[in-house]
Amino acid sequence: MGQSVPKGLYIQEDKELNEKMEYKPLSLTDVIEQGLRKNYDQVDRKMGLESLQLSWEETWDTFWLPQVEVNMVTTPQRVARLRRGDLLSSRTRSTSGYLQLDLGNYTIFNWGKEFLVHLNNKDQFLQDRRNLGEDRRLLRSQLIDAYFELLYLNKLLEIRKDQLQQASFVYRYNREKITLRKISRQEYYQSRAIYLKAQNDYQQAKIDKESKDEEIALLIVDEPGTRYLLKDEIRFQRLGYPLQSALELGERDARSVLDAKIDVKQAQRELKVARLQNLPLPQFDLNLGAYTHTMGPAIHDTRYDTGLNGSNLDIVASVSATWTLFGQNGFLNQRRTEQRTLDRQRTFNRLKQAINQVKTGIQQSYINIKFLENHIRVLEARVPTVKKLYDSALDNYLNKKTRFLDYQDALEEMTSAQMLMAQYQYLHLRSKLTLAELIGKENIPGENFEKQVTPLGRTTK
Repeated sequence: MGQSVPKGLYIQEDKELNEKMEYKPLSLTDVIEQGLRKNYDQVDRKMGLESLQLSWEETWDTFWLPQVEVNMVTTPQRVARLRRGDLLSSRTRSTSGYLQLDLGNYTIFNWGKEFLVHLNNKDQFLQDRRNLGEDRRLLRSQLIDAYFELLYLNKLLEIRKDQLQQASFVYRYNREKITLRKISRQEYYQSRAIYLKAQNDYQQAKIDKESKDEEIALLIVDEPGTRYLLKDEIRFQRLGYPLQSALELGERDARSVLDAKIDVKQAQRELKVARLQNLPLPQFDLNLGAYTHTMGPAIHDTRYDTGLNGSNLDIVASVSATWTLFGQNGFLNQRRTEQRTLDRQRTFNRLKQAINQVKTGIQQSYINIKFLENHIRVLEARVPTVKKLYDSALDNYLNKKTRFLDYQDALEEMTSAQMLMAQYQYLHLRSKLTLAELIGKENIPGENFEKQVTPLGRTTK
């Protein structure tokens, strides 16, 4: 059954443009590896992580260690004197100044106010570092999605090309028949119209695929104009991860939920600091003093002192508190405390909202995934059926046993079913990527997106 259809008939190509393109084989693993290594945003994130680490080291040292410095100061020394436009040597013969090792001042205890601020700084550092990792994960997801879409568009191009080949074959067949007056002019023009529409559809599919090539090239930092020869095809795999487990995982590990939890902890600490600042609590400090070597004319002296206390090493307690009666912060700083209380309540509300949004997103993703799986199950039976229908309609049309419109309907039905299958398989994978993002994981537990493709030409179940 089925007529032999010549390949490549009447397919218009821009040969001059194609000759200038660079063609490169590409697989999903290639996209992920090269994208994570060369993508401009990811390279910037790596440098940002180094900068973030340096900032945290500065913050840690500032809180835990005294500021130990070496200072050297000299009095201004005259190098030369300018008089009446002439440079006359007149150097200072003696130098004075001092060299100092300052051991700094250290706060021993202040009721945990500085420590609470330090914990907030630490949480902010950990959050920023985690978010850089999250951004890398999102880039990986973006790379996978872009490659899946490229596979989908490439599949559409193949379907449109096959449609064009089928339409061009019948058009040429009818062009020969019209010269022999064996078909009507209406039937000839019908076949020509179908062929021209197929030509337009093919060119549009080609443009869509090449536009995606450019997006991929930018993502993985290939030369503009690179065209990709794909080494994979989509492998359909039903979702086996249970909904309840996804909901629990999302509530625990979703990025928005983790960020909201950090905000709650920081707001609680800020409220505690505001309350402590409103109390007349003493602060205990230790001045470790400085070793100073003084030099000058007839002066060379080295001594250790701690300021007003001479060379004594004392722990000093001091109280510093301010209560506003009118103006900023309100009466007895009440407005400042109320603001911190309100900030804390808002963070609790945002945490509940984040959890609710994540759960809703997971539910919607599951509904969409199951919807697509049900349709794909039907299409798995529909696609081979409409292919047989088309072969039968083509045979019957060529043997004058059916009308041209029946052949046209069969061609459109076959093309539509194949395109729908390709579209639903791609959307199914995209929905899985969305689900993985919502639960805060690179892959859905029990699955691996790198195994959602199979080498081109290999049949899988």
